Amino acid sequence: MDEENYDNYIDERIFIHKYLELLDYGLKDKDIAYKMGFSPSSLSRRLNRLYDRGLLRIYFNVFLDRLRSKTWVYMVSFNQRISVDKCMENIRVYRPTTVYYSPIPRPTYILYYVAVGREPLREDDLDREYCDIELSGPIENVAQPIEKPGRRDVYFKYSHDIFTTNNIVVDDIDEYISKIFYKVFNPPMIGRRILSVLTEKITHYIPPNVFRYHYYSHLYGKVIRKRIIFREPSIYSLVILHTTSLEKLEKILSILYEKNILNGIDQVNILSEEPITALVHCWIREDNIWSHNIIHKNISDTRYDVYPVMVLEI
Repeated sequence: MDEENYDNYIDERIFIHKYLELLDYGLKDKDIAYKMGFSPSSLSRRLNRLYDRGLLRIYFNVFLDRLRSKTWVYMVSFNQRISVDKCMENIRVYRPTTVYYSPIPRPTYILYYVAVGREPLREDDLDREYCDIELSGPIENVAQPIEKPGRRDVYFKYSHDIFTTNNIVVDDIDEYISKIFYKVFNPPMIGRRILSVLTEKITHYIPPNVFRYHYYSHLYGKVIRKRIIFREPSIYSLVILHTTSLEKLEKILSILYEKNILNGIDQVNILSEEPITALVHCWIREDNIWSHNIIHKNISDTRYDVYPVMVLEI
């Protein structure tokens, strides 16, 4: 990178960090423009360029543990690259809401199901000749990462701590809306058009006025929380993390974040709390994950597996 491009790179990141810092204080874009010395239209154009490049992204944390229906997660690994139907004959009958695929270390599918009552996927639903369930369980708690602009540290707020009461109204429409939010924003698309895509998907089945009512009356701030996130070029990944306490969970994720192995953390879904099993939606720096020289201190009784993933429609 030459000197001029490097200066532009630094200036751009200073702008992003300052913008996100003011946003965290609760300022609106009009007030932020005044604080940063821009006209509102100039700030909007600059932000649009950053959204279009994927450096800024709109994200919504969906606290799946606050819904009436349980959200189950399964990680199914295949012995070879064969059709999903070979292993799971019923997958097209009882469809998962979201499917992630990773080709390494073996062909692996990470499936999200929303279910009431019966566990949606059982060992006898699979043909064990072709695949195995490596991980399964309902989401018991959700952690929202709090990333500080311009700093390589992160801390977490848990669903159980953010929401001090379970006295919320959630009906079938709310559950449907929440499911679409989660699917659309994990991972979040590039650009501000993602909000139009979200609205189109939801209002295909629900009238716009019904959507707005349920979102603002039942979900906003209670089940769904909006964030603007900064993401440098990186690979969307899921990290399966096992440890013995929430303190160690935070410590290992903070270390990976500080070492710039994790470029950003979107959401942490906790499947078990004794001991901890967590599924981390995050972004990894490809150059750093491959570098054997980037190491960190050992955290006892802790291990993690990194799965670069893509989203599938099944």
